[in-house]
Amino acid sequence: MERQKEIFWETLNTFQEIGLLEYLLLVGSWAEYIYQFCLRDFLPNIRTRDMDFLVKNIRRPSKGINIYEVLESRGFIADTDYLTGATKFYKEEVIELEFLVLEKGRGQLEPYQVEPLGIKAEGLRHMDFLLSNSITVEIKGVKINVPSPQAYLLHKLIINDQRRVDKREKDLESVMNLLQYINQDKELLESLWSLYEKGLTKKQRYKIDNLCSERGIKLF
Repeated sequence: MERQKEIFWETLNTFQEIGLLEYLLLVGSWAEYIYQFCLRDFLPNIRTRDMDFLVKNIRRPSKGINIYEVLESRGFIADTDYLTGATKFYKEEVIELEFLVLEKGRGQLEPYQVEPLGIKAEGLRHMDFLLSNSITVEIKGVKINVPSPQAYLLHKLIINDQRRVDKREKDLESVMNLLQYINQDKELLESLWSLYEKGLTKKQRYKIDNLCSERGIKLF
């Protein structure tokens, strides 16, 4: 895990140096790692090598970046996911880096072309919820955008039925770990409730309520 953390910070520093980091949102379990720096005594539940970034706008940055050249110079190996057709980057068999984009409208079967980076990225739904409820955290001189902890928790519940069975259970463990922390802080809990009530669609709340009822999760 220590080597994964080293590569994680090396990658963030690289993205900041080339002016890319501000256009990305760190999603997935590595966001939990960032939360430990802004939530006192929070212990993240990280058990993945996946390092996922949401490209906030597939047309930005306006000046193109040869991400292949940048990452390969840092020891990453580029590949194509045989299922999705999306571009992925691997390093030392401990980190798998992927870029994602927002899936809107009717969507599409093939991956999206992200012209500024010269890559193909998988489009996912409900990511706009994370993007609309994100925060910027400065750690070790790096400014990284992550979903708010409350949005991260709710998003995990919304997409649970879309995940592989093994990842569903892992995601629920992360939800319970974060929920346990939030329940100890009145302000965070009130913020979670407000986001649930005002930031979600009726359909999204329905999915969350059903899952919580099935799994015995007391959200509020």
